Amino acid sequence: MAYKFSDSPATLKRAELFAVKLMQEADDLIKTGSADVRWEYKKAFPIMFGWWRLINRSTAAFWDLTGRGYTIEAAPLMRNIVDHTLAMVWLADVGDDGLPALELSAHYSQDKLAKLAKELGWSIPPGADQVSPPVPDTDPDYKKYTALSGEFANFSNRVNAFAMRDMYVVYQYLSRYSHASLHTAAKYAQLQDNGP
Repeated sequence: MAYKFSDSPATLKRAELFAVKLMQEADDLIKTGSADVRWEYKKAFPIMFGWWRLINRSTAAFWDLTGRGYTIEAAPLMRNIVDHTLAMVWLADVGDDGLPALELSAHYSQDKLAKLAKELGWSIPPGADQVSPPVPDTDPDYKKYTALSGEFANFSNRVNAFAMRDMYVVYQYLSRYSHASLHTAAKYAQLQDNGP
């Protein structure tokens, strides 16, 4: 059976039914305490599972908020869902080569944070700003992993890698409500000029 989706209340209702079922299946899986994983996916599984679970729980939180009448307050959750969904697509596409790239990306982020904290006089654990990268520059695949790390680290790079530039518009729109801006203020108050 195939469904044709359109921007309508019927499609929303159908999508919600599927989503509720998927969410219930996710919760049921968690209750089992384990999952069988094909051998070739064992390395990527913990990351994919973690992102998938975060997406599921963020979706539940999003539904809870919107069901209680919240709107832009839930936008950061939707942005996070979009980001992590594309991260899963990216990792599925690049396969195990994405794992060292993710480690490099996490290393660069942690290294940058430790150096900034130290620069600002924060007390950091000894050597926290001197950790060696998880992939040395002598590794024959170092350039490939750093390129993939750069592709992953920036949402714009990920959408370009999949020729899905329109998703960047969605991400940018949601970002307006994820950071302090005129958009977040304008939802709650408008200036009315009633004269002097």
